[in-house]
Amino acid sequence: MHPSRKEKKMTARITPGRGPPPYRITRRSLGARRKPEEDVDEHLSAPPRGRDGTKNDADAVQTTVQNKDLRDIEHANRVLERTKSNYASHIADLKTDLAATKAMNRELIEQVRDLQMSLRRIEEVVKDAFDK
Repeated sequence: MHPSRKEKKMTARITPGRGPPPYRITRRSLGARRKPEEDVDEHLSAPPRGRDGTKNDADAVQTTVQNKDLRDIEHANRVLERTKSNYASHIADLKTDLAATKAMNRELIEQVRDLQMSLRRIEEVVKDAFDK
């Protein structure tokens, strides 16, 4: 019969060359003494950094947020530049349309003045015809 799981004694098999070491092997863990430079510069050195090169998790999160913010800002700048160029071309089109409209208005005003003068002449001719 097989023993139940609770009764079964679990033993971990260690196979060489597989997985990380059970603890981090450093010079200190192997019994090495500090170098003289480490003693002198210890109070001047920056706090130790983590595996990913950041000081701690909060800094890593802050760096990630800053990178995301930078990407967002770069995207917003690209959108802004595209919008500015679109509006610039739209404004240029509006300016040409405005110039054309002003020229057409000048022509229409001249035509209205000519028609008013013609109407006055016709009124004078009709008035002279009735007076005779």
